[in-house]
Amino acid sequence: MFFRIFITVFILLTQVNQTFGNTNFIDQKLSNSGNYLLDSSNTMEHINNFDKIFVPRINLEDSYGSNTLLKDFQGKFIILYFWASWCMDCRNELVALSKLQDELLYKDIKDVLVISVSTDKDPKELDDLFNSWGVSTIKPFRDSTKELVAFLGVSTIPTTYLIDKNSYIRLGFEGKQNWLDPNVIQTIIAIKDI
Repeated sequence: MFFRIFITVFILLTQVNQTFGNTNFIDQKLSNSGNYLLDSSNTMEHINNFDKIFVPRINLEDSYGSNTLLKDFQGKFIILYFWASWCMDCRNELVALSKLQDELLYKDIKDVLVISVSTDKDPKELDDLFNSWGVSTIKPFRDSTKELVAFLGVSTIPTTYLIDKNSYIRLGFEGKQNWLDPNVIQTIIAIKDI
């Protein structure tokens, strides 16, 4: 009897993993794509061929210890950026992403939001760290349970995901980007309403 229950549970878990597993999604990330967003036609081609993945109900912890659901940002185009404090590329990119957010706000584009997710810092340290780096327009979050990191298969820092206004992940890539290049800004503006 026990063996039958064990086999039944094993089969059910295997089916759930095949249905909700993210191995295909992980394989879709673009590695070492430093200039990936420079070419909007290339970006659009990948977005159109990318399997849309719905953002799960996962909490992100802010620097005050409050939890926010990633889905709470539905209606905005999200640049979801995973980083770590030891990563110098991440530090430079967070400064650039803060300037990108400023640039978009200056252009009165309020429906694009950069969300940074630390993979290593205590949330109470994040504000001080951001202030010392001059990162002012991005709110720091932490995936304290590592649920989002696990769901998305984040194994490289930095890793970025573009999430559409309906909470579908449309694109993921690993490695740094030139966030302040005018072509990158134009690409983001072009794809934010897809």
